[in-house]
Amino acid sequence: MKKSILLTCTILLISTAMNAQRQINDDWANKINPVFEKLDKSKVPFGILQDFAMDFTDISAFNGRITDSTQMNIDRFSQIYKTLVMGNLSQDTAHFKKMKDIANVWATKRLEENKADRTISTIVLGGLYYKYSKIKPNALADKKLNSTGAGYEDAYDEDGKWQNPYEVKETLAITAPINHIDQQEFDVMLPDKLFLSNIEEDVEQISINFEDGKGFQDLDLNQKIRVNYFST
Repeated sequence: MKKSILLTCTILLISTAMNAQRQINDDWANKINPVFEKLDKSKVPFGILQDFAMDFTDISAFNGRITDSTQMNIDRFSQIYKTLVMGNLSQDTAHFKKMKDIANVWATKRLEENKADRTISTIVLGGLYYKYSKIKPNALADKKLNSTGAGYEDAYDEDGKWQNPYEVKETLAITAPINHIDQQEFDVMLPDKLFLSNIEEDVEQISINFEDGKGFQDLDLNQKIRVNYFST
């Protein structure tokens, strides 16, 4: 079922370069792989398990509801993405572009949209929307999962039916690569190549409130919205 994404966006942005980093940490992999090696990973919904990931940030906090502690910037955006990458249980990277490639696309698009002959600046946003899995808090107590002492293994009932220990969650983040702009009027856009997701087909609409007095506005991928703060 398709859904609309509503995001209250206070543009709090930081001017930090987006650096490519290693997506696999050998020490972490050596530690965490034995814990989950006996699980049938094909049964994990969406193939991403938060419990398997190295947490660069608590991705469960970034569920589309804006609070003081979840206001977005490019550092947090990167941390969310890296956590999701670390939680990927398969070798399939179709939904996970390399950080350096994302950075290159972002930089290229910013240059393209802000050439010297342009009369108005364009803020190029980046976004992500993923569904992932997490082991239910009571999975062991409810016999949805078995402990091996060193890790976990799948549980089955007396009839041999697999018991589902997972709950499905989602994380949403939209940000820009700068922390301020010295103009009261500018364009905003979200290119499709900078909207990262494992459920693109579920997204029907993205709406953003820029707090410019216009309320929520639909933001179509690759299309610009004019934002101004002359009367705010």
